[in-house]
Amino acid sequence: MSEPVYFPLPISDEPAAYGTKLPEGQMSSYGYHSWWCRNNGSDETGISVEDHGPICNSSFIGASVRPATFDQGGGYLSVDLVSPYTHGVYKAEDMKVVHHYDRRLRLIWSPTGNPDGDELDLHITSSEARSLAAALLRAADMDEFGKSSR
Repeated sequence: MSEPVYFPLPISDEPAAYGTKLPEGQMSSYGYHSWWCRNNGSDETGISVEDHGPICNSSFIGASVRPATFDQGGGYLSVDLVSPYTHGVYKAEDMKVVHHYDRRLRLIWSPTGNPDGDELDLHITSSEARSLAAALLRAADMDEFGKSSR
């Protein structure tokens, strides 16, 4: 599966040397991993985007859920962390997009349970994740209270 377009690829594989003036509309970036990155199995910095990939992502954190009806097969919901990995020279407008997405939690829903099938990726902020978690906890409490009061 190809990476989402909001993690752009560099126009040059190597960052500009310190102090180098770049043409208008270009920015240089040196690659640093997020501390939880599992790509490339290394803490090494400065790895090319080609070798590393355009994102840092964590190991599976997630949950396992079943579809609402059994005839839908075995779907899954996974949770991990994603962050753009940039190394090289980029278009300035691409870097604005990269900084907008900075670090996010990613929820992936696969209705078929097949990682190569149709998937829905949701990228949410930490605040949105906490709101979702609170809503799920409240609903679970209400469900359990309803069962115990019968």
